[in-house]
Amino acid sequence: MIITNTKIQKILNSYEKIWSLNYLNTLVGWDTETYMPVEGVEPRGKVLSNLNSILQDLFLEKSFVKMIKDGNSEEGLNVYEKKILHVLNKQLDYFEKLPKKFLEEYTGLLSCASTLWGKSKAENNITEFLPVLEKIFSMTREKAEYLGYDKDPYEAIFKSYEDDFSIDDLDKYFLNLKKFLGKIDLKNLERKFDVDIKHSTYNKEKMMLLNNDILKFLNVSDKQFRLDVSAHPFSLFLGLNDIRLTTNYSPKDFTAALLPTIHEFGHGLFASQANKELEYTPLWPECSYALHESQSRLWENMISRSKGFINKFYDDFKGLNNDFTDLKPDDFYHQFNEIKPTFIRTQADEITYHYHIIIRYEIERDLLNKKLEIKDVAERWNADYQKYLGITPKNFQEGVLQDIHWSFGSIGYFPTYSLGSVLSATWYELMNKDLHLDNNEYYSKEDMIATKEWLRNNLHKYAGTYDLKELALKLSGKEFSTKPWEDYIIKKYDLNFDKSLDY
Repeated sequence: MIITNTKIQKILNSYEKIWSLNYLNTLVGWDTETYMPVEGVEPRGKVLSNLNSILQDLFLEKSFVKMIKDGNSEEGLNVYEKKILHVLNKQLDYFEKLPKKFLEEYTGLLSCASTLWGKSKAENNITEFLPVLEKIFSMTREKAEYLGYDKDPYEAIFKSYEDDFSIDDLDKYFLNLKKFLGKIDLKNLERKFDVDIKHSTYNKEKMMLLNNDILKFLNVSDKQFRLDVSAHPFSLFLGLNDIRLTTNYSPKDFTAALLPTIHEFGHGLFASQANKELEYTPLWPECSYALHESQSRLWENMISRSKGFINKFYDDFKGLNNDFTDLKPDDFYHQFNEIKPTFIRTQADEITYHYHIIIRYEIERDLLNKKLEIKDVAERWNADYQKYLGITPKNFQEGVLQDIHWSFGSIGYFPTYSLGSVLSATWYELMNKDLHLDNNEYYSKEDMIATKEWLRNNLHKYAGTYDLKELALKLSGKEFSTKPWEDYIIKKYDLNFDKSLDY
């Protein structure tokens, strides 16, 4: 047993009701984005609003609050018990500071917003969505005021995703990252292909079967995981043995269906391999979001873009389009790892991906601080893409409407994608010392089993016990920084600028 303190055990017994409501919230969210008819959005909004109201009532029950306060005075708690109390105190602070009426209205707004976003994106028309987006940012600003902050409302919002990462940490992180990215001449890395898989159609039925075959190769059981289709790929976790993944099939570029599937698998694997004893606690499935993203980005970038993975599924990739027949494994490898500015974040390469995040971070922070008006957000978006990537979106679908996040109220989430991408290089370096995946030209099922076990034993079993800085230091013995990712990129893409420079 890892939870031995009797007061903490008593708290967890009471917490199961709250866990159950969170379960229902997650299930309702999954159904909303997968199978709910569009016209069902209004009653769904009422359900979510009421669920969150009941959740707040349960958290603020005097007996439960007293148990948490009593637990805070306990001595000799282990790392799991301390973190459980830390998370509960943070959630308690959230529910104590946010008025019930505000939470009900905010939840109701978000439950309708994602459906309207989907409609607006499909119709490539931002007009109807802008008033809703303005309301979301207005209420998020109000939320930050309730929660409190020192100098920037973004602080209060970002803290819900990264507990040990301050706004100053974030600014320093992006400053260092931009210095490194600015040294890379993207044009020197571009390639031209006779047959460009990213501009080619593919057999959708074969791709759907291939996605499922790949999940089986990664040792996913359909008794534990399921894969569905949604407007924007995501993953949700209902239990260690109930992992919901979604992907999307665009008309062209099979990698746009493949890589998001593997990305979401990385999230699902993390959630499924936690210590069973943590399943019904506040440490599952919640944890550092950057830590979670480090798992999805590890599988998406380091594993599925590797020669070992591509060689394994080479024949399957060739079979997706008759034009691919003469392509060699290296042709697929170079196209999987092509460095080229693109409009869509989820289809971006490992290097330019960070510019997509920087753009979103700077825009949403300016919106939150009223330095940018909602009516100007599309224009600003296009200007920033020209500034950072030298390209300008031709429409809203490949521009400001491409992501679902703001309609979910997930303002402040985007930086975790960049943090997670950088952090994944730390795990990959450590994992390679033990498994030597870099030397393997052809991945076997045994390689994937060994990879999963390494991740389970070193990362996944802890669930949300550690934050990103804590776990990076615990496993690598070094403070979190951009350096491991920079070294990885320099080596993989054979960059020739001064490697000794202090970034």
